[in-house]
Amino acid sequence: MGLFVPLDVDYQFDPKIIAAGPIAGECLFIRSLALAKRTLSDGAIDRTQLAALTLGLPGKPASHAAKLVEVGLWSTTDNGWQISAWLKRNSSSASIAANADRKRDAAVKANHERWHVGPQGRPKPDCHLCTDPLRARSEPDSEPDHHRSPNGDPTGIHRVETEQRKSRDRAEPSSSSSPSDTHRTPLRAVDDDDEGSFIAAVIDHIANLRTAKRLNRTGSDIGYRLAVTADLVNHERATIAAQHARWPQMDPDHLARYYEGHPELHPTPGATG
Repeated sequence: MGLFVPLDVDYQFDPKIIAAGPIAGECLFIRSLALAKRTLSDGAIDRTQLAALTLGLPGKPASHAAKLVEVGLWSTTDNGWQISAWLKRNSSSASIAANADRKRDAAVKANHERWHVGPQGRPKPDCHLCTDPLRARSEPDSEPDHHRSPNGDPTGIHRVETEQRKSRDRAEPSSSSSPSDTHRTPLRAVDDDDEGSFIAAVIDHIANLRTAKRLNRTGSDIGYRLAVTADLVNHERATIAAQHARWPQMDPDHLARYYEGHPELHPTPGATG
């Protein structure tokens, strides 16, 4: 559900791992992989982070680091160390950020095309594609010119009358129920590895909300919260993920509150999926 790093199932037979030994070669090295992925450091380990990485390990931290350098798993830098093969097996932080930007822009454009354009569209003053229609025409995968109004006005884009469009053509939620109107939040960039942890965070918030509601009547009940979390994971995760795809601009807490405020979104009890 959370972030992960690629680790070969035969890593224990790697000559460098064997040469470094179980403490430096396995424990410290694998901890450094997790740290680099969590901080998006492109494999860089700062000297100040060594104490935390070696917490609980016998021996001197500097000796363990030197061993990893000796066998070639780490190399020294001005500020600490670099995981030697990091970028061979992991995406760079720049590519992760670029991918997140693409997803964010695609989500903005999809929301714009769904709710703000066409005969039934309702342009929004805080949507840059509504306020700058010429930019909308230059966006990748934007509507072809023959789908625009006959007079060529770029603000009069018509919805393509196909079955695919008809299947998703619904009225936009009113201002009283639309998350974009009731709570403005910055767009959240989510990369592939972070998707699972984002949904997990939403589930955690929902479990807190449902447990708090019960606590008003019954007092502390840790077991109840655990049961709620398990039920959400087993029966409502797909529905919650669908709402995240629909409203990618919301943070976990906002999405959880919106989801709980709309019981009609919850799956029918006993339904599969």
